[in-house]
Amino acid sequence: MTAVKAELNNLNNLDKTASCFAKKYKPVALKVKPVLGTLPERFRITREILKDLLKQMSKLPERLLAFQSKEYYTLDWKEKLDTAYSKEFLWPEERKLMHWLIVEQNEAFAWDDTERGKFKEEFFLSVEIPMVTHIP
Repeated sequence: MTAVKAELNNLNNLDKTASCFAKKYKPVALKVKPVLGTLPERFRITREILKDLLKQMSKLPERLLAFQSKEYYTLDWKEKLDTAYSKEFLWPEERKLMHWLIVEQNEAFAWDDTERGKFKEEFFLSVEIPMVTHIP
């Protein structure tokens, strides 16, 4: 029993010595302090979806036909996608369904770097981020 108490005392002493060398996570001068106030109207994010987009969505076909390219998703893209994944990844009918879905929803994908990271501007307007000047 006394050996256990001695070990506990040693552990307590280690904690005290280790804590005196520890560095603070962040100095007070670098802490972020919230600024009270209201956000002006021009900085608010608004979403304007004026139509029911699900009504325009195509119904799933009962039988899938042969591949037909549309706008961006061409036969070249289809072949690249097929070679990127092994034949065991999806069954043949699942592959057809995947290609059909990409053809039908081809506007939802970014086909080049200019389209990457953007929302349709008809639904989401540009966002301006407010800046507050630093007061020492």
